[in-house]
Amino acid sequence: MSEEKFMEVSSRPAWMMLALLIIGFLNQALILLGYSPLPFSEGELETLLVTGYNITVGLIVWYKNMPTSKEGRIGTAVTRQLKKDKGIQ
Repeated sequence: MSEEKFMEVSSRPAWMMLALLIIGFLNQALILLGYSPLPFSEGELETLLVTGYNITVGLIVWYKNMPTSKEGRIGTAVTRQLKKDKGIQ
């Protein structure tokens, strides 16, 4: 891989992380100055974060435990057959 190609691939995430860091610093500065940058209460924010967390974790667990690809369905069938064979012996 050429150096130009490497710089192309790795620079986008670096800029995104820098932008998020700047937003975080700006948010902290506003809080220190007594301004509320978010137009909702702490309880509403907590509810939103917990709900988002639960939805994210639920989707990840569902995806990881469900055979969503052809290979996954084959693997599930093989595993079930192996468990069945083991129980017979």
